[in-house]
Amino acid sequence: MKRLLLLLSFVSLTQFASAGKLSAFMSYSRFDQPNAKPYLETYLNVIGSTTVAVQNKEGKFQSKIEVLWVFKSGDSIVHFDKYNLLSPEALTAETAIPNFISQQRVTLPNGSYDVELAIRDFNTTDPATKITQHIDMNFENEKVQLSDIELLESISSTTTNTIYSKCGYELIPNANNFYPEDLTSLRFYAEVYNTAKTGNESFLVRYYLTENNGRRILNDWTMNKRETAKEVNPILAEFPIENLPSGNYEINIDVVSRDNHLLAHRQLSFQRSNQLRKPIITDALSDADLTNTFVSTITNPDTLAEMIAVLYPISDQMELRIGENQILQHDVKSMQHFLYSFWSKRDKIAPEHAWELYMIEVQKANNSYGSITNKGYKTDRGRVYLQYGPPDHISEESHDPNSWPYEIWQYYKLGSQTNRKFVFYNTELGTANFRLLHSTAKGELQEPSWELVLHNRSQQFGTDIDQENAVDTYGGKSKDNFNNPK
Repeated sequence: MKRLLLLLSFVSLTQFASAGKLSAFMSYSRFDQPNAKPYLETYLNVIGSTTVAVQNKEGKFQSKIEVLWVFKSGDSIVHFDKYNLLSPEALTAETAIPNFISQQRVTLPNGSYDVELAIRDFNTTDPATKITQHIDMNFENEKVQLSDIELLESISSTTTNTIYSKCGYELIPNANNFYPEDLTSLRFYAEVYNTAKTGNESFLVRYYLTENNGRRILNDWTMNKRETAKEVNPILAEFPIENLPSGNYEINIDVVSRDNHLLAHRQLSFQRSNQLRKPIITDALSDADLTNTFVSTITNPDTLAEMIAVLYPISDQMELRIGENQILQHDVKSMQHFLYSFWSKRDKIAPEHAWELYMIEVQKANNSYGSITNKGYKTDRGRVYLQYGPPDHISEESHDPNSWPYEIWQYYKLGSQTNRKFVFYNTELGTANFRLLHSTAKGELQEPSWELVLHNRSQQFGTDIDQENAVDTYGGKSKDNFNNPK
């Protein structure tokens, strides 16, 4: 496979069963070094409440963990390390020991390795807990590549060279990919390698969150950054996640060339628990009597699943997640309750009427933007139509020189926003598959170089991320259609 699926492995060494039973998390990240061998960085996070602390010579209480690392290549041991990891000190025996972390760096040439880790609480008679993790190192010197994504507890500038420093920053790692509601920031670090060898002076880095195994991009957690080509480009990012609902998500990093080609990609999964964002189905609604409601007569599970699927354009993230679960479970009663709850939330007096009006719009989207292979509500144009309503103005162009066929939609008013535009384009000639390329609406996809991407149908030039305006072409209308819709 061209892309490595295992990017950052989180392994629970023991179950979080009870205090006194040692528990920890181990993770790792792989990094390259210009003109030197790559290295593996390991992060061992010990759960302080599961350790046993004893009084030390200073009269304070402290835990001690015996740690053993063994790196093997085939039958050969290439690295061995054994040490004692001490916890922070506590003033009294009743004071809780906080979690504590150990970070190690091991230089490893490209190859395959089996890493064995054993940890034991020195202050107990419990046996050591052991795990083995297979790791591949495969950095290429002439190809643009990304390191693994390292999750962070904190970031700060530094001029001191320590085990935690990289590229002028002190990075305190987070070995656990679980984020409870009291954690409101998602921080991460990665490095881009070899961009200076591409012949381009700059490139674009995109980092964003996805859900549903990467199939849905969360537009509220998306950022773009232009970078100057270097041997190593550090990527530091932080997303506020106080409003991110509970669920399983992925951090994504894309490196994009000046001609809009994907050069490298990395993805890392994490889990969010946020009880502050409650599901839309309350106990009262889930127990509601559906007799004589519009959903009570709909008993075909496939029909109910489709009625839930069409809600995608107007659902919030929690509703999307619950709706997807309902479709997977395929339980008639549960799907009926979800639909009734969804529409009652929007119109308590006449939920059936609200549903009927929306289904009329779904049918319009299917008729206008659908095809033999794809229903209209699933397309970008159908989604925008259903989410925001019909545009006030549409500029269509299929004969603009060097340009893909495109449509520019204009909304005079979009909620609290004014004069918002959407650019759709079609690179699959002979189909109606127009994709969203750029929008000026908040939370939507924004591509500063949209004109260059649009005009990339020409073989005479490529896109340049340092430019935001299309190369002047004879008869080109995209700029005028965007700025002065007629």
